[in-house]
Amino acid sequence: MGIGDWGLGIGDWAQSPIPNPQSPIPIFVSKISTFWLFFIFIKYLIHFTFYFYINMNSIEEALIKLKEDIFASEEIVRNQTKDLDSRGIKWFQYDNIKDKLIKEGADKKLVKINVGGKVFSITLLSILNNPDCLFFNLLMTENWDYSNELFFDRGYKYFHLVLSWMRNGNVILDDFKDEQIADILIEAKFYCIKPFVTFLEGFTAKVTLVSFEFSGEYRSGDQLAGTNNIEDLNDHEDTSCMKGVCTGYTGWIIFELNREVDVENIEIGGWRGNTNLYSSSNGAGASILTSLNKVDWTQVGTINSSYGNGPVIHTVTPSRAKYIKLNHNSYLGIGYFRIFK
Repeated sequence: MGIGDWGLGIGDWAQSPIPNPQSPIPIFVSKISTFWLFFIFIKYLIHFTFYFYINMNSIEEALIKLKEDIFASEEIVRNQTKDLDSRGIKWFQYDNIKDKLIKEGADKKLVKINVGGKVFSITLLSILNNPDCLFFNLLMTENWDYSNELFFDRGYKYFHLVLSWMRNGNVILDDFKDEQIADILIEAKFYCIKPFVTFLEGFTAKVTLVSFEFSGEYRSGDQLAGTNNIEDLNDHEDTSCMKGVCTGYTGWIIFELNREVDVENIEIGGWRGNTNLYSSSNGAGASILTSLNKVDWTQVGTINSSYGNGPVIHTVTPSRAKYIKLNHNSYLGIGYFRIFK
């Protein structure tokens, strides 16, 4: 068979839907197909083997890591358990020492503490009644002979308040300014008196309104101006001025604060809940007054004429206040009220 016959055979076979068994081409193609199938099988077998090997390594590494994490977790649990056990032993020992000192007359024994050159005295019992404070922990170490004076190289300006809290569990801070209370808080933290720290942190919290009095509501028919709810004015996130307190003619409002505070800046906005019923500018020009006793009042400023457009910061004459009064010779509507510390 010549080249031409090969060409004819290829043509006939290519055009025939059924392979010609007499032609050598199908046999030739079959051999080639078998070879490629074998090649592809070997290729994928190699890939699969490699992939399996890699993944087995990854699985092995993951198992090793998991095992290490489990051991580490167990170690953490063991350490925490030991720590809890040691703390339990420590408090048991502390109770024994405390009981022993009380039986020995701790209420009559004075401890002298020298702070910055000034000597203070407190009974041993008052220290024992404040567990976890610095002095209590020093006693429990038994490395401090409380009959000897203890010295702290530190300012003594507020130390009497520290001792007052330790004796009574309370202090009066009405005469102290915010920045002074912040300094007292530093001292309370230094001496590790946690209840005093909590008290001071609450004392320095944001200023809120606890109650109000006013000259009377404004109502037209069955429509009431304002919500007359003090909590609406404590919601400082809502600056829409759609809620608040509105008075009739003539109007005044007295707000009681949650604590005494130094007042320098007040943000005020007119009520805008229904401008067809009540103008948002009602109250512009009203006097702003402060008082500590709700009897003696000091005028510190006036409400800005633009406060009807939204909250406006009013810088007033600095004063200390427990009560703030807004007084007007006409209608008065407050939709936003916040004191800046």
